[in-house]
Amino acid sequence: MRNTVRWVDFAQQLTQRLTNRNERPEEYLLICTGGTSHLVFLAAQPERFRLALDGPDTPLVVLARHDAGAAFFLFDDRAEVMTVDMERLGQETSYRGTRLSEMYQSHFKGIVSLDYHRHPYLDEALIKSGQRPAVAMKPAPSAGLDKALAENATIYQKQFDSGLTGTPIPTRWAAFAGFLSSDDPDLLAPSPYRLSDEQLPEPTTFETPTVLLQPFSPDVPRQLSADFYGAVLDAIPADHQVLLLGDPELLERTPDIKGLLERGNVSLQKTDLARALPMMLAARLVIAVDSAPLHLATLSGAPTLGLAPDAGNGDILPYPLGEGPKNARILIGDAITSDSAAAMVRDLL
Repeated sequence: MRNTVRWVDFAQQLTQRLTNRNERPEEYLLICTGGTSHLVFLAAQPERFRLALDGPDTPLVVLARHDAGAAFFLFDDRAEVMTVDMERLGQETSYRGTRLSEMYQSHFKGIVSLDYHRHPYLDEALIKSGQRPAVAMKPAPSAGLDKALAENATIYQKQFDSGLTGTPIPTRWAAFAGFLSSDDPDLLAPSPYRLSDEQLPEPTTFETPTVLLQPFSPDVPRQLSADFYGAVLDAIPADHQVLLLGDPELLERTPDIKGLLERGNVSLQKTDLARALPMMLAARLVIAVDSAPLHLATLSGAPTLGLAPDAGNGDILPYPLGEGPKNARILIGDAITSDSAAAMVRDLL
């Protein structure tokens, strides 16, 4: 990719030297390219970063991955959302040139990267093209890219040491916001684990006590088995309906899970995050693997049982052990057994 992008980046740098940006910048750009789950977490944090930058009325723009669109609704009236296709940015010269030019022309007042995992020729190329004061957390170690990441340190006014790999995302961001403006005591408080009331819709009305189940792991090889979920379903009272959140395509990729629909009280509910949120607020319990629906449920205040089989993989663990939303219980790693999950379901219901 390096040879492909060098001449595009060089051409953009020449163009920028010949282009004036006369308007006074007002907006700050928050870069969050970690995916849908990261955007869900960020939806509970924008006020903290407003305070850390220029105060509660600071206009914000969020730059996110184009395939994280399921979470964009959480930023309505709170921040503008820009998108970028990272694959095209690295492979298509015309697309890259256009996006780099847009970053320069946007003329942000400042740029804040919220990405712990960064790429020197992708998101950092956008930051460099913005030609505005930029701050970031020190990046995660990355095999083969550490030298380039170190060289790119010069594009930042300062970088914050947010902790080792394994520090949960909300904890990392809360500390980063405090670093940006440590004079404000509100920024030193624990990270908020709740969406604001303004972000929450009216709950759905269910005629039957309802449990929502999101069993589809983002990583299919780590998919919990149908036998596991069968034991969980056995722990749910017979008079409760279970809505399996997903779509037919997901079911086809996981035929074992498809068999759960043979139970009389289980049905498929095709939905997205925006339509799932009011259902979560009305459900007796939300059961979900470590994914965007899990984090949305926990931040909404819905009673939630989270299953995080990959919690040993660093910053995938969303909350510090023993902390997090009071409405959620999270089973992680080897603690996830059919017996432990079933017992917790019985306790929560």
